[in-house]
Amino acid sequence: MSLSKELMVVGLFALLAGSCHGETFDTVVVGATAGGVGAAIAAGRQGLRVALIEDSPALGGMISNGVSTTNLMAHGASSGIFEEFRLRCRKFHEENFPNDPTMKISAVREGFHYAPSLADRTFKQMIAEIPTVKVFYGRHATKVLKEANRVTGVVTRDNHEANEMTFRAPVTIDATTEGDLLPLAGVKFRLGREPRSAEEPHAGVIYMTLGGEVFGSGEGDDKIQAFAMLMIFKDYGPGADRTIPRPPGFDPKRYAPEQKDQTAWFNGGKFLPGQKYTVNENLDGTDMAEFAQHYIIASRAERQRIWEKYRDYSLGYLYFRQTMMGEKNIGLADDEYTDNGNLPYSLYVREGRRMEGVYMFNERDAIRVPGFPRPPFQKDSIASADWDIDPHAVSRDTDGYMYLGLADRFHISAPVQAPYGVIVPKNVDGLLVPMAVSATHIGFQVLRLEPGRVALGQAAGNAAALCVRQRIQPRQVSVRQLQKMLLDQGQALFYYKDVTPSTPNFRAIQEIGMANIDPGGDDFSFRPGEKASQGDLAKYLFHGLNLKLRMDYTDLWKVMHWEKNWDKPGKRVQYCTPEHWATYYLLTLYNMGAFDDDFLAGMNPDAACTRSEMVKWASTALGARASGNPILAAESAKKDGASLITRSELARFIQGLRGSLSPQ
Repeated sequence: MSLSKELMVVGLFALLAGSCHGETFDTVVVGATAGGVGAAIAAGRQGLRVALIEDSPALGGMISNGVSTTNLMAHGASSGIFEEFRLRCRKFHEENFPNDPTMKISAVREGFHYAPSLADRTFKQMIAEIPTVKVFYGRHATKVLKEANRVTGVVTRDNHEANEMTFRAPVTIDATTEGDLLPLAGVKFRLGREPRSAEEPHAGVIYMTLGGEVFGSGEGDDKIQAFAMLMIFKDYGPGADRTIPRPPGFDPKRYAPEQKDQTAWFNGGKFLPGQKYTVNENLDGTDMAEFAQHYIIASRAERQRIWEKYRDYSLGYLYFRQTMMGEKNIGLADDEYTDNGNLPYSLYVREGRRMEGVYMFNERDAIRVPGFPRPPFQKDSIASADWDIDPHAVSRDTDGYMYLGLADRFHISAPVQAPYGVIVPKNVDGLLVPMAVSATHIGFQVLRLEPGRVALGQAAGNAAALCVRQRIQPRQVSVRQLQKMLLDQGQALFYYKDVTPSTPNFRAIQEIGMANIDPGGDDFSFRPGEKASQGDLAKYLFHGLNLKLRMDYTDLWKVMHWEKNWDKPGKRVQYCTPEHWATYYLLTLYNMGAFDDDFLAGMNPDAACTRSEMVKWASTALGARASGNPILAAESAKKDGASLITRSELARFIQGLRGSLSPQ
């Protein structure tokens, strides 16, 4: 079907979704958060007509409201639309702040730190490049439209609770941080903490010392993480006096100790160009837990009053530093939030409602399987994340504060995969939810970081495109088709810390991970530029071609009794031992006829393999299927058979073989 005809079908399907009242789109995205802009950009690039509804003047959610330090362990977790955003920020810094002292910091230089104004400007540029996306600022949803069990759109009002406007579409995306459409749509959700269980040993009422000691009753309750107002401070230089008036209700006892050397934050650097830095402190700074639960269920008027309480409390923190710490030269950045008194439009709502979806992501999904380097493998992965379990406190007494990356005594933290089911309601159609995802309180902590939320939004936008084009519901989407779309767009589904969309053979490496062929090193690296070893080749062939183990105890006994010759000069040393991780793979290929006994007896599994060895072993493994195989033929035709191949090239070769053998 041609693109024009396809879009005609899309438009017809959208028209059938509602009446002529209001406006009709292919997809309605409520909330221009990290997940919302990811969804709108992805859906718009697929040709869908998208309505993006946002009640503030900014795009990007917390990325444009103070979370200016990207929560990533390594660059490999930046992919897809977020990676495009990062590269644009990097270019802006290079062009506008080439000599700024912060450019010496890698994260600033590479675009992983960004001022809220830059983030907002960048997302608006990305949206403006897509003619089919229309942004409606100053609006919020008041009602969800449904036909039977299918969401068909939303009713909205402006910020004065007037000028009602209806938006209809076959797919609606709830990208609000609070999950505001869930109760309106009749979607089941959770709000609070589950009790401790065998699957979630860190759930419920819990305390954690800085040394990693964990204690608490483990009872469940209705508490959620502390919220904050993430201000941007600016150093106006020696002699400047930016002291603000004493905020209402100011109490210095609520903040850090008065001695500078006793504070955790005083020596923090300025991590934004222009002598600016974001403020994201815990309960001795800007975090406040008292109103979190109530804020989620509150009316808009009540939420505004709570915003004002956070404003006064956060300004109290600034006033504390100015008057009691002697930092009069520090004040609110005058070039941020210029139409809002230099304060963020949105609170940092770290956690709101959590949908009960097709898949409930919990602590088990976020920690290593004992004996394995990673959490359980997710074959339906649509995004990856690499942050530790990191819930902020739920009360002033630090209940709930538990950052496993700080004191992970048992080394259980590891990068995770988010399956498609976390954004799909269990029993309501026409709706996708990339922000208030289906997760427990503990599981939610690794999915709530902004780069991952952009990725989940990107997946939601592409899933919406499949729904509209194929006239299906989100639960009917082919995850395999969705994954192919995401890989085409440079989105990582499997995390390697040293593999980014610009890495040669990015897609093949991702598919190697998604085929569960190579979990990476102990540090989650793939090492794409390193030479592939003979052990690597054997392992990739074994798992990539689904070979069956071909050896018995006699083979292992033979290996055990080969003469090692470790201390005999001039004698060949035997490296292939029963203890080596590649032995079973190599013995399987040996018994298939890939090489003879003499070759195996002198093999070093850690030695680099050649292109000719790659072709020969693969041909043996394929047997009759090798005849006429285009991938083998192409590699055989190359005249550099003695050359060594990289792990990246090996990944491309194996994935090419797998593709040539798959039914078309």
